[in-house]
Amino acid sequence: MQRTISIILLFFNGVSACFGGGALILDPSGRNVQMPLDMLKYSPFHNFLIPGLTLFFVLGIGSLIAGILVIRRIKSYSLYIIFIGASLTIWIITQMLMIRGIHLLHFIYGGIGIVLLFLGIMQWKRQNE
Repeated sequence: MQRTISIILLFFNGVSACFGGGALILDPSGRNVQMPLDMLKYSPFHNFLIPGLTLFFVLGIGSLIAGILVIRRIKSYSLYIIFIGASLTIWIITQMLMIRGIHLLHFIYGGIGIVLLFLGIMQWKRQNE
């Protein structure tokens, strides 16, 4: 059951991060996703290109690859779940600090990151017993 939930969350996160990151790459001004550049005033970024690339490749493609590795039961697949869970959690915390605000999506994706981290650790423990 833990593995199945991990797969679902990894693919959900992967697809949504690819769409979100892709939208920011195509339009780094953020207009197409209603994110004003003013959101970045406390960050080191002048536009959304670098955050978009990170979102697309690390959290999007990375989550999809991790999901495939979990499906195939690649040795130590739990480490990939832990990596994505930790990456997503760090991404959300960093984002909240940089934009100095909180949105409902922060709770949703932050929760997904924490759940993936927890599930990955549980599966890692079971794999190493």
